[in-house]
Amino acid sequence: MRLSALVAMLALAAPCAATETPTIISLDDGGASQSFSGVSSGGAPTKFSLSPPSARSITFTLESVEDGCGVEMQRSSRLGYMAEFDRIPAKLVVAAKQGEVFIISFFQNRAAWIAKSPCSFSFEVE
Repeated sequence: MRLSALVAMLALAAPCAATETPTIISLDDGGASQSFSGVSSGGAPTKFSLSPPSARSITFTLESVEDGCGVEMQRSSRLGYMAEFDRIPAKLVVAAKQGEVFIISFFQNRAAWIAKSPCSFSFEVE
C-alpha cells in the first residue's frame, strides 16, 4: 500500500524547470542609444526584456565575440520567434507598438556548448 501511494505521488508530481528572469531594459521616448554586453555559458540563455513607452521604431544591433553564439527574439504581438533575427552580427529596425514586449535571448550554439566555450555578446538598442 505504501509503495503504490509513493508511486502515485511521484507520477503526479509536476516537473519544475528553473528559468532565468530576463534583465529589464527601460526605453525612453528620446531614442537614446543604449549598449549592453554579457556572457552566456553552461547551456543557460541570457535574456533581456524591453518595452517602448510609446509607438516608435527600434533599431537592434547585435554583435558577438565568438562564433559560438546564437540569438532568438520574440515579440508579444507575434507568436513564436522572429525568423529574420536568427544570426549575428545583425541589424534590424522594428516598428514597435506602445507597450509591446520584446525578449532577446543569447545562447551558446551546440558546438560551443560541447566545447564548453562561452558566448560573449554585445548589443545596442536605439
